[in-house]
Amino acid sequence: MRYSVGTKAMLASMLDKHVAPLLSSSGFHRTKLVWNRRLNGMTHVLDIQLSNGCIAEDCSFTVNLGVFFERVWQAVWDKPVARTIQEVECFPRLRISRLIGKGTFHKDVWWNLEAITDVDVVGSELQDILISKGLPFLDSLDSINAALTVAEDPMLHRFPAERLYYAAMKCVAGRYDDANEILTEMLENPKLHAWHNRVRGVSERLACM
Repeated sequence: MRYSVGTKAMLASMLDKHVAPLLSSSGFHRTKLVWNRRLNGMTHVLDIQLSNGCIAEDCSFTVNLGVFFERVWQAVWDKPVARTIQEVECFPRLRISRLIGKGTFHKDVWWNLEAITDVDVVGSELQDILISKGLPFLDSLDSINAALTVAEDPMLHRFPAERLYYAAMKCVAGRYDDANEILTEMLENPKLHAWHNRVRGVSERLACM
């Protein structure tokens, strides 16, 4: 679904007026189009994703949400954590369309600002969605077990990196048998040969197997 209501200048104005103050008051810190809120080894992330081919005169956007666990990230990638966490580094992560009932994995909600009046119209709509859906969702991800409840959705751990995050989270949460099952399954899959060393690394760093 594409809401036809965009220039980058209007998007910046809309974010500054309707989104940034709300997120700031909720404890988020902004870096360009990404907001982070750090809490006891975890980070809530919200980002504004621009459409492919976005130009100054024509630019659609959507909203992504996720949670980042430092220990899980370091177990999977074995490298320092960046100053600003990107949504793509989170697990679980999802499009806001999943929360507002206007999209699926195959049909997302995008907004496109076309007139200056859309700054307030779209801004108010997005602010309402964040207040009623987005922020409560992130607030609910207050522990690794809470995040695992969301991550149980099979659609959220279809790919190798997501499977590793999933296994690492289970190990950190003390669900060692579940973690071991996932890691063993990955090691026994010849199609994931390129991932085998990383799987072993996760197992060694977290002592899951």
